[in-house]
Amino acid sequence: MIADKLDFTVIKGELVTFEHGITYSNDDYGFTISIPDNWTFKENPSDNAIMIELIPEKYIITRFAFIAAPSKPVKPYDKFAEEDAAGFAEENSWTQVSSQSRDYSLANGDPVKQIMYLHQDGQKNQYATAYTFIEHGDNVYILYAAADKESAGEVTEAAYFGILQSLALR
Repeated sequence: MIADKLDFTVIKGELVTFEHGITYSNDDYGFTISIPDNWTFKENPSDNAIMIELIPEKYIITRFAFIAAPSKPVKPYDKFAEEDAAGFAEENSWTQVSSQSRDYSLANGDPVKQIMYLHQDGQKNQYATAYTFIEHGDNVYILYAAADKESAGEVTEAAYFGILQSLALR
């Protein structure tokens, strides 16, 4: 057996951790999110929104953004997600394979809509794009991720749900 002949031990590491306590807060939109350990972020403010691009420490085929904006221009959320995902798919020459969505509420009663699209490229590689819309007061908070399902799916999923669980709204 090959593992018996190695001079080192293979240790499985965490996909994504949130142990360093790095957060991003915005007083204008009243939120705080945790940033995964060793990731960086870039602020992209505009007149009517703030977008935080989250960048993994290592090159993986994934893209993350957290957006806060007034909810009215973004509604209906399913149409916003459909148009955004279609544009991203077109830029990358992907074909949509399927989609699914679910609605629920946070413990505080804030409504949540999650929408996921599965795309495929010409070589049959699969890519997922996911959107979570959380409405709080007059604002909407959107967590967006796109990833190569095969090479980055687990990392993306771990980061996605870790960021969502960390979200604190004021």
